[in-house]
Order: sequence, then structure tokens, then C-alpha cells
Amino acid sequence: MDELNSPLGERAQGASLAHVVWSDPQWLERYPLTFENVLTYFSRSPFYDPTCNNELVRMQMHPELQGEMLYYTQREEELLLGMQGVEYVPLCSSDAHELFIIRKQVRRSADEVHVTNLYYILYGQVYEAPAFSTVLLVRLRQSADFLVRSLGLLRQWLSKKEYGEPGATGHGHEDTLLLQLLRKAQQRNRQL
Repeated sequence: MDELNSPLGERAQGASLAHVVWSDPQWLERYPLTFENVLTYFSRSPFYDPTCNNELVRMQMHPELQGEMLYYTQREEELLLGMQGVEYVPLCSSDAHELFIIRKQVRRSADEVHVTNLYYILYGQVYEAPAFSTVLLVRLRQSADFLVRSLGLLRQWLSKKEYGEPGATGHGHEDTLLLQLLRKAQQRNRQL
């Protein structure tokens, strides 16, 4: 499956950590974040699954260094390609090493992955990126609220025209018909 077309809206089983922010100031004092060590830092967070393939590869490559600083290497990436299961991949970092993006994915074969979550680390703070469906839902609700408010203002304006209040101009059958349609739309909206 093409990485760009994989669904980002799906979540792994378990509770969502979308509202959790994590950092380890003591670790950051000792080690500046780089592309090579960002997974070691991320592995200390509650977002990290310790049963992932990254841990298996690290135990195979460096059994004597459990819990120590391990760098993400080309060799680790090559070994992950031959495995199936959950893995974490650092995607990019900013030039100033302030922003890092990490992808959690389920590998089914060397060239088929299913992205389940994205995380970003900004100035040492780890966040789970919101799911696309969540962002879309929020935007749709905002749009619906704006539309309802706009229809309410239109209704007020048409009411003034219908009853000949000051500031309103003209009367007409078209205005009454439009007002009726507007009221029906508002009633339907309330039922939803």
C-alpha cells in the first residue's frame, strides 16, 4: 500500500492519548535531540509500544546496551524492512532540531505499511497528531455553526422587511416565500 494513501484516521486499540503531552527535561539536559537519537527519547514516552519491532531489532543488535542511548541507523531500518508488526520511523526533523515527526506503522511486508498514528516532538514536548477524521469533524461543526448563525441573521433581516420595521425596505411575495423556506430549514436543523 502506498504510504500517501494509507488511512491516518484509524487508531490502535486502547485509550487515545491525543490530549497527553510528555517530556523528559532531565534527558534533554544531557542529550540534545537529533534525528539519530529522537527514537530513543520517544521510546521513554507513554506513546511508545515496548513490544514493537524497533525493540526487537535493538535487542538483536545491542543486547548489552538495553536502556542506553541507541541511535537510529541505516542497519536498523534495513532489519525492520524484513519484519512484520508495529514499528516507529522518524520521518524528518527541522534544521534547528526543534521539530521531529515520528510515524507509527504496521508493516505487513517490505513494501506494504499501514500508518496508524503520527507523533511530533516540538522543543522536546511529545504530542500525538490528531486523526484526520477528528480534524474534519471539528471543521464541519465550525462550518455548520457559522451557517446557522448566518441563517439566523438573515431571518432577522427578513423579519424586519416583512413587518416594515425602520431600516427595512420594501415588501414582497418573494421575501415572504424566502422567510418561509428559511424557517423550514431552521426547523430541520433543530431536529438534527
